[in-house]
Amino acid sequence: MTKREPLLTDAEREEVCQQILEEISTSTKGLGTICIELGTVNRRTFLRWLKTDSGLCHRYVLAREFQQELVAEEMLAIADDGSNDTYVDEEVRTRVDHDNIQRSRLRVDTRKWLMSKLAPKKYGDATKVELSGEVKSGNCETPQDVLDLLNSKLPGLVAALDAQAK
Repeated sequence: MTKREPLLTDAEREEVCQQILEEISTSTKGLGTICIELGTVNRRTFLRWLKTDSGLCHRYVLAREFQQELVAEEMLAIADDGSNDTYVDEEVRTRVDHDNIQRSRLRVDTRKWLMSKLAPKKYGDATKVELSGEVKSGNCETPQDVLDLLNSKLPGLVAALDAQAK
């Protein structure tokens, strides 16, 4: 038996959406976690709303962009926090806590990886594309001929760029 979507008025639905978007834009929690914590609608229902409401979809994208800025700030805070990188042992010698340093590195690296997948243009590695070969004009006598030639070559170029990005 599947759960039914809650019957909400337009005003109630808007309030639920606003709560979810507010939580997304002010925390680093995922949508599923937020929906569970709020207890109003499940993730699937909210995603269905996103598919059918372009205004909500636009607001969701903006909330995620704000969240990405929070994650970037969090990465800096983790990297800058050296408070637990050393400790004093029983013999009152200062020791380096390599486990804590590695954990901090893992936390930053995980966030960097996630950000590069969620916002590759902003946080991904830059890729350099070089083209080589000779240019042949072929039968390009008019601007339309040039456009037709470019459109015929574009899918192959896009596929090559996608392969290089992976």
